Amino acid sequence: MKVLNKDLIKVSEENAVHSGSFSFLELMKTAGDKASEIICENFSVKDKKIAVVCGNGNNGGDGFVIAENLKQKGAFITVITPLGEPLTESAKHYYGLLTTEKTNIFEESYDIIIDAVFGIGLNRNVNAEIISLFEKINNSASTVISIDIPSGVECDTGKILGECINCQLCITFIALKPCFMLPPATDYCSKV
Repeated sequence: MKVLNKDLIKVSEENAVHSGSFSFLELMKTAGDKASEIICENFSVKDKKIAVVCGNGNNGGDGFVIAENLKQKGAFITVITPLGEPLTESAKHYYGLLTTEKTNIFEESYDIIIDAVFGIGLNRNVNAEIISLFEKINNSASTVISIDIPSGVECDTGKILGECINCQLCITFIALKPCFMLPPATDYCSKV
């Protein structure tokens, strides 16, 4: 698999849309569907309590698609939106289709936590509230799965931006990102 930085990933997505191959909605649906398949191949989800923790951008949109898919597989899903409702049009669309429980508070214990908070665009330190959330996730006994890259990692440098998710599995799209080869980020993901 190739390694592409965040700018090249964004160009790849834009080229796919401008060529007429996909719309941004279809790209998000495809990403969420494929991630759901990989999750179900690696873990039993039926009757499991699963939290899908979603940001307010496109990574969160992928999480909304995943949440609905796993609900259809028999999981008990809670969608947690610590940053509030989505801001991008594609993410808003899939947020509007959710039939799962929604909250902005992370409280319960879960069998699986899916991290869809930040994707490759994060370029600033996360705030104290998000640091606290990430610490709760990292200190839980849950299996943690990150979508695209572990939230809190800077995609192109591998730098930790305050705190990041420590996941057992990261499901990434299009290509590997530099952070999968660069410390300290390499310490926060067991399997890609």
